[in-house]
Amino acid sequence: MSKRRKYPRPFDAVNRSWLHVALSVALVICACSGSSGPVAAPPTEDPGTSLDAVINPDVPPPVSVAGDRVVTSQADVDSLPKGTPFSIAGDLLIEGVADTDLAGLDSLVQIGGDLSIRDNPGLRRPPLDGLQQLTGDLVLRNNPALVMQDAFPVLTHVGGSVVVADNGPGDLDGFGILDQLGGDLRITGHDGLGSVFGFRRLIRIGGSLLIQANNATALRLPGLARLARVEGHVQVESNTVDTLEGPRGLLSVGGTLELSDNEVHVLAGFDQLGLIEGSLVVADDDSLRFVEAWANLLEVGGELSIRGLPRLSTVAFLNELIRVDGRLEIADNAAVENIKLPALQRAGSLTVSCDPQDCRLHELNLEELTRVHGDLVISGTHLLDLDGLDHLRTVEGDLILQFNDVLEDIQGLAGLDTLGGDQAHFINREQPLDQIADLIEQLRDNGFEGDVQIVGGFSGLTED
Repeated sequence: MSKRRKYPRPFDAVNRSWLHVALSVALVICACSGSSGPVAAPPTEDPGTSLDAVINPDVPPPVSVAGDRVVTSQADVDSLPKGTPFSIAGDLLIEGVADTDLAGLDSLVQIGGDLSIRDNPGLRRPPLDGLQQLTGDLVLRNNPALVMQDAFPVLTHVGGSVVVADNGPGDLDGFGILDQLGGDLRITGHDGLGSVFGFRRLIRIGGSLLIQANNATALRLPGLARLARVEGHVQVESNTVDTLEGPRGLLSVGGTLELSDNEVHVLAGFDQLGLIEGSLVVADDDSLRFVEAWANLLEVGGELSIRGLPRLSTVAFLNELIRVDGRLEIADNAAVENIKLPALQRAGSLTVSCDPQDCRLHELNLEELTRVHGDLVISGTHLLDLDGLDHLRTVEGDLILQFNDVLEDIQGLAGLDTLGGDQAHFINREQPLDQIADLIEQLRDNGFEGDVQIVGGFSGLTED
């Protein structure tokens, strides 16, 4: 029997090739610098050895300052190392600064804990131009004179969250090369915030994106144009702005996207979003009149709820949506005249409802919907017919048609042959009893054994 020849794995070969290249580069650099010292050793498995230390061993590591530090004045800064890069092992708190910009903190390159810059009435800009890495959270809170232009110019990594809250008026800039954010990004409590120009290289947020309680004529997020993925939630709430423009590069959300309790006239900026793994909620906004098309959204992994929007006239901004795995609810939107979800094929359950005394809904277009995994409820509308449901074949829960005062034709349900719940209720002032009888007979033939309730309606009744 011949022996099988052992070949090195491609991964190992690539790693060894890379190592040879790295060592060659290091040797060339050392030779070109004229150094007569010993040749640098190759990188080891020790995680504390940096590539900079391998290539240029003459550069000393930052001076380490143990524990936490509190800075309330220039004197506190003067007690820290001067003229050399240094790191702080614990937290850094900058608080109560009046009329100084704290010269000397630009040598700080790394913080092992949290950074809090809060309650500084006279601080004009963050005094940390040399900060490169932060292990914990970064909090900028209640600094009324703070200007963020070009702030944190070399900060690349924040292991925790970035919270920017209740600072001075003006645009939010800075964080120009930040590309790693392990926690949340929270922008909250600003009056006059018009645009977020910062975070221009941020592609992914490891936590959630929260935009809360900001007041402005328009709030736009052009700095987040490269943001493609939010692992957690996107929550936009309690903002008072005429136009809210979200991050246009956003492709997917790992949690729920909720836009609620705002006073926004125009909602835009979600046109590239293709997947929401949690729920989508647009709710409780007395001002919302127009929603720009979400032209690429195909799937919602949780529920879809559009409710409490009394000035919105149409739900027609989700034309490409194919599936909603949870409940689909469109409710209490008095001015909505039509609902158009022309690509939707399946939903967990479907509820379309409003107050019959104050409802304008007369058109329902769900022409590709074939299956509802829960209940189908249509209540309080001004629909004349259900033609927009003519591809529906299966409802796994109950069928409830009630308080639709002008409903005179349900032929759109003629293809429904499977009802898995235990109720079929038809409670409407005008409804075609002959069509209802045909539908019930069809459902019975396919195994439906539940309760049938019919109240009202004589139009279309055929006499023998």
